[in-house]
Amino acid sequence: MPHVYHTDFSTFNQSEFRDLFKCVRESTFAVENLYDPDGTNVWCDWGEITGRSYLHLVWEIVPRSDRKAGRKYRYTDIFSCPQWSSPERAKEAARLRGALNCSK
Repeated sequence: MPHVYHTDFSTFNQSEFRDLFKCVRESTFAVENLYDPDGTNVWCDWGEITGRSYLHLVWEIVPRSDRKAGRKYRYTDIFSCPQWSSPERAKEAARLRGALNCSK
């Protein structure tokens, strides 16, 4: 994914905005192909309210499998995600990159 610094949507030109949504769409397809979730949350954070250390635009693509686990669909915060070691994160990132290449 290209890394371009933006603090919010107002700083995108039309081409960047179109490319961003294409990237989010393709990334969502890859996540869904890899994890086979019940559904997927896709959201964007920006501004001081997010508690980030510096202002920037962040996209999060979260596969949800609550019903498969026997629970009703409900949101839990990002801190309930698995805490992986650096090697585990690297392995998962490689799997996601592979899924992204297959989704095109």
